[in-house]
Amino acid sequence: MSERVPCKECGATILPSTAAATGGVCMACKQGIRSNLERSKKFYEEQRKPNPERDYWSALIHRIYKTPEGYEGLSVVERVYYLTCVVNGEVHNGGLHQFYSNSSGNRYAETLSALEELDAWHSRRILARSCELLFPGMTEPPQDRDERFDVLPWWPKEPSDPPAMWAAELERLDKEFWDDPDRLSERLTAWGITNGLFNPKPKI
Repeated sequence: MSERVPCKECGATILPSTAAATGGVCMACKQGIRSNLERSKKFYEEQRKPNPERDYWSALIHRIYKTPEGYEGLSVVERVYYLTCVVNGEVHNGGLHQFYSNSSGNRYAETLSALEELDAWHSRRILARSCELLFPGMTEPPQDRDERFDVLPWWPKEPSDPPAMWAAELERLDKEFWDDPDRLSERLTAWGITNGLFNPKPKI
């Protein structure tokens, strides 16, 4: 059996015939997936490490969706944390429009109050402006998701349809939120620690 040789890029041992065919690299490096594998490995290694805030979030979600008390069983402090996490996640995932099209929009008014409680005034202003843009003439969007769908504007279905006049402004608001002027994640972590939601130091 031929002695294996190291890959020029990652050091994994490969057959000489493979090295000859690929220019000295393993197939994973040749196909460009080695870096993805390493990133994935690092991600899951990090996930296995103790993380009080992540563990708290998992427990919070369990309480909301898996216990009889659900959201109503949360304290005011916990609601501030939860609602801010939700709006931050929704907007970064799919923009402000996604916040309203999902069940998160049911608690628009509470979310504004949560951002106030955190002194996240830039984020609150952006969210309020998006409501004015998407639901003109309303003080807040309908709390019922089906009702909200009926009045929420959507993008044109066909390229030949007239452009959505609100789309450019909403895109600007999305980008402003993504710039994270309030540093929401840092505020949330500080809020959680200050209010005793989780201990910043994981148990060893």
